[in-house]
Amino acid sequence: PPPPPPLSVHTGKKKTAAWEGRLIPKALVIEKFFADDQKAIDAAEAGIAAMRAELDEIIENAEDGSVINDVRNDKDELSKDALKKELAARVGHDDEDAAALRVLAGKIELIDKKNKILKDLKTKLDKKTREQYGKLTNAESLDLLLERKWYAALQGGVCALYEAVSHRITGRVMELAERYDQTLPMLEAQAAELEGKVKSHLEEMGFVW
Repeated sequence: PPPPPPLSVHTGKKKTAAWEGRLIPKALVIEKFFADDQKAIDAAEAGIAAMRAELDEIIENAEDGSVINDVRNDKDELSKDALKKELAARVGHDDEDAAALRVLAGKIELIDKKNKILKDLKTKLDKKTREQYGKLTNAESLDLLLERKWYAALQGGVCALYEAVSHRITGRVMELAERYDQTLPMLEAQAAELEGKVKSHLEEMGFVW
């Protein structure tokens, strides 16, 4: 089948071309033909998230009076402009504040480089995926459409329904088990025992009937 036509998306400022497989979703084509590319993207995203978390932790744990607090913006986030200004003011210095700022700058630079790599990976994968639509054979199209899309959706729906019914039945069984945990003879025996204790206490208190 030919590649899907571009879809015009209005962003508020200008229109950009976007696309998405409608009959055969793009994600399924990636899963079948470019799984390794997607794994590389996932790994890059995880690495960037970890570096961002580390950077956020440094900023959040900065002590009062630390120069790190001087490079935060109104939203209590790191300001690149403020960081650049503070670094410029400390050129040639080798004190603790300058070292802390250089650490932040190094981490930001690394994150920016990783983001550029990630963007490039996504662009290349998007291009390869779109081109793959035009190369699909009938057998591959049927596999994507039937096995990976419709059958998978049906199986997922059946599993979800089975799980929901199973939980409902399990809950009902537990409810009945708690309700009938004690048989009638057991309840009658307990009632008789309690009745005897009450009579005994009343007799000790001087009540006779």
